[in-house]
Amino acid sequence: MNNYSPALDGRGKPTLPPSAKKYGQAILSTLPMSPASLRITFFIWNKACVKLEENRLTLQTAPASFWRDCALSMSKKEHALRLLGLASSVYSALAADGYVDRDYAQAARALLDEPLSNAPPAFLSEEQAVKLDALLRSTAEDDLRRRDKAMVALCLYAGASPAELIRMTVSCVSAAAHHHLVTFTVPTTFCGKAAMHRRTTPIDDRAQVALVAFTTQLAGRAPQDPAFAGLDRSRLKPIDRTRLYVVVRKLLLEALGDSAEERRQGPQTLRNTWCARMLRAGIPVDTIMQRMGWADIATFYRFRAAWAKFEARCG
Repeated sequence: MNNYSPALDGRGKPTLPPSAKKYGQAILSTLPMSPASLRITFFIWNKACVKLEENRLTLQTAPASFWRDCALSMSKKEHALRLLGLASSVYSALAADGYVDRDYAQAARALLDEPLSNAPPAFLSEEQAVKLDALLRSTAEDDLRRRDKAMVALCLYAGASPAELIRMTVSCVSAAAHHHLVTFTVPTTFCGKAAMHRRTTPIDDRAQVALVAFTTQLAGRAPQDPAFAGLDRSRLKPIDRTRLYVVVRKLLLEALGDSAEERRQGPQTLRNTWCARMLRAGIPVDTIMQRMGWADIATFYRFRAAWAKFEARCG
């Protein structure tokens, strides 16, 4: 990927490359992002464009390995993933606008879509999932335990992400406890305007049992209050991502013992396992994408490939 292939105009000459900073910002403005995410990604892209100029490169002449090296030099993996995702979108736009050949853009995106490490997405084996099922079905002793089990049940049986759990309200949990559907909502932006992304997915009896047990302690709370919050004084402060990870790790260690020693197993592991169960059940691709909240078919293909490797490894 160190040799670029510029597109040619009608006279057989390379088309002029656009300004890297403005081109990336124009693409960003069309992506569904929250204002905070947009600001962070703007900042990351502008820093990468400074390195681009220092190396005397343009969007046409910069290979995909340049953006990957920039990502690997970042201290936060979240920032690195943002840069790689935007760079991948930039290559698609460059090909669509005629600045680079489509084959070159496709090869560049293939390199950028590779994971930053060789570690595949984490899953629970079927044996581990059965053990966690048994723990979630057991009777909870106190309010805190019921709250923790309800969060883990939504991750494992409805594919809830940390962002979705943090924003769940009392009314949302109460509605899900009495129906076989749950609606998750997260803020985003679309075409530069603030919007709410909603994902509705069915839940089974196992998740409903955990939610019904949890709703007993929500009596007297306002419908718009955060459902998964602290107890007593901190009940209006939603749980954060770090605390959610601790809760999931605690229940995994309790259910699985030594087989849960892998630190990568967390809320995302349960979401991956839920998706893997749908694949194993033969649910159609479009239904899986709708339930997972995926907009790009490439996401599904990458996930299915990682799951197939996990299945082959487990035998």
